[in-house]
Amino acid sequence: MLFKTLTNQSEGLLDLPKNVEATRLRLSFLDDLALKTLYAYGIMTGREISDFLCLPYENVVDKILESLKEMKYCYTLPAKNTAITDYSELEYKITDMGLHHAREVMDKDQYVGPAPVSISSYREVIEKQRNKRRVVTRQDLKNALKDMEISDSLLRNLTVAVNSGESIFLYGRPGNGKTTIAKRCGDVLRENILIPHAIEIDGQVIRVLDPAYHNHAENVDVAKFLSDGGYVKDIYKKATDENYDKRWVLCKSPFVAVGGELTLTELDLIYNPVLKYYEAPFQIKANGGVLLIDDFGRQRVRPEDMLNRWIVPLEEKIDYITLSTGKKVVIPIDQLIIFSTNLRASSLGDEAFYRRLKNKIYVRNPTKEQFIEIFKNNCKKYNFQFSMEMVEYLIEKIKNTSSGLRAYFSRDILINADSIAGITGERGESRSLSREIIDEAFENCFLEKEEE
Repeated sequence: MLFKTLTNQSEGLLDLPKNVEATRLRLSFLDDLALKTLYAYGIMTGREISDFLCLPYENVVDKILESLKEMKYCYTLPAKNTAITDYSELEYKITDMGLHHAREVMDKDQYVGPAPVSISSYREVIEKQRNKRRVVTRQDLKNALKDMEISDSLLRNLTVAVNSGESIFLYGRPGNGKTTIAKRCGDVLRENILIPHAIEIDGQVIRVLDPAYHNHAENVDVAKFLSDGGYVKDIYKKATDENYDKRWVLCKSPFVAVGGELTLTELDLIYNPVLKYYEAPFQIKANGGVLLIDDFGRQRVRPEDMLNRWIVPLEEKIDYITLSTGKKVVIPIDQLIIFSTNLRASSLGDEAFYRRLKNKIYVRNPTKEQFIEIFKNNCKKYNFQFSMEMVEYLIEKIKNTSSGLRAYFSRDILINADSIAGITGERGESRSLSREIIDEAFENCFLEKEEE
C-alpha cells in the first residue's frame, strides 16, 4: 500500500476512504455538500460529483447520493444508454424539495468545492510532516545564496537558526537582502508538503489551499518522495495507483510574506459574511514553509502587541483560532517564522521582548570587497564592462552620503545607467561606464540635501 510510511496510529490516514466513516466527516455534512454542488452546477453524473468533491464514488459518493434520493432531494435521470453498467455515469438532478433545502443550507454556508479534511486528520498530518523536516547543511544555504555576497559568519548563523526550527529575527539597514535571505531559507527546508483543500470543524469549513502561496509540486518522483518519508503523490498527475486521498494536494513549501499592512485580526480566522465560511489566516497557510513578517515594527499595532500575539505559536508550536460561535480550536503550527526589520532594534523592545525571539541575526552592510563583487555581478547582468576605476569612484561618492554601502546601491545605479545609455543610443552587449554616467545615475538614486 502506498502510505505504509505512516505509523500504526495513523495507518490509512491518507489512503483513499473506503467508506463514509473513513472520511472522518458526518454523512449529513457530506449530504449538504453534495446537494450544494448539484444546486450550483445543475445536472451532474455521479462520477462528476465524485471528482468535484475529491472523494471516491464507490462506497462514499454513491452512498451520499442514495441518502439524498431517500430524502427526495435529488433523482436520477433516465439512462441515455439502456445497456449502461457503470452506475457512476448516471445523471442526477435536484428536486424542488432539494432546491428548498439547498437554499436553506446555502444561507448558513455557501462553501462549494472539494470535501474538507477533519481537524483531527489535519493535526495528524502536520505532526507527521513536522517530524520529517530535513537537516539543512551549510552547503545547502551557500548554494541557495550563491548569487549574494554572504559572509561566512552570517552563513553559519543562518544555518544554525534554520535547523533550530525556532523564530528568526533579521535586522539591519534596508537594502541588504533580508527578504531574499528569508525566502532562500524557506527554499532549502523541504521540497514537498501536503496541503488540504479545506478543513472541517464542527460542520464549519476553513478554506486552506491558496494559489497565491501553494504551488502544486510538478514532476514528482513518487518512489523517491515516499522513500524520503513522504506520504502522498501529486494528485494532479495521472497515476497508476489511485489509493490516495485526493482531498490532500502535494505542494511546494509555501513562502508567505506579510508586511506593514498586517493587523492582529488577520491572524485569526477570516470569516466571509457573504459566503459564510472561513479563510485560513496567514500562519495556517504558511504551515510547512516560511512565514515572513516583514517591516516588523511598521504595522498599525505596537511591536509589543504583535509579538505578544505570537508567544504561544513560538513557544508551544500551536495556535488558538476562534470560530464565530466563540469556540476556540487548537491548530498545530509547523513553520519557520521570520521577523525582519530595518528599524533600530533597540527602538522596538527591551530584553524581555527579544528573549522570545530565539535567533537574532544582524545583516550588516557589505564590506568594500563585497560591494565590489556585487557591482561586478551586476555589471554582467546589465551588460556593462566592469571597471575597478568606476566602482572606486562610486564608492567615494557614496562615502559622502550618510547611508554607507548597501547591497542594492550597485543594482539601482546600473539600472539607471542602463536607462541613460538607452537614451543616448549606447545600448549594446558590452558598454563602458564613465564618470558622467555614474554622476547622472547617482543623482537619480540619492536624495539631495534639502535647503533649510
